[in-house]
Amino acid sequence: MIGQSHARRGRRARADPAVIMMAIAYGDSLTNMVQPLFMLPLLAIANCRLRDVVGYTLASMLVSGPVLLGVIVVAGLV
Repeated sequence: MIGQSHARRGRRARADPAVIMMAIAYGDSLTNMVQPLFMLPLLAIANCRLRDVVGYTLASMLVSGPVLLGVIVVAGLV
C-alpha cells in the first residue's frame, strides 16, 4: 500500500519508479539499523543483549545514511 501511494506521487512528479522503490528500500534498511529488532533471535542464541549491538548498528547507520542519501540524489538526477 505504501509503495503504491509513493509510486502515484512519483508519476505525478515524473520520477523514475525504480528510484522511488530503491528510496523506499534504503529507508527501510536505515530504520532496521536504528532498531535492529530483526536480530532478536540471533541475540538469544549468542546470549547477548540488544544494548550490546545498538551502538554498532547506530554507527553503521551514521556512516551509510549519507552515502545512501547521496546515491538516491544522484540516481534521481540521472
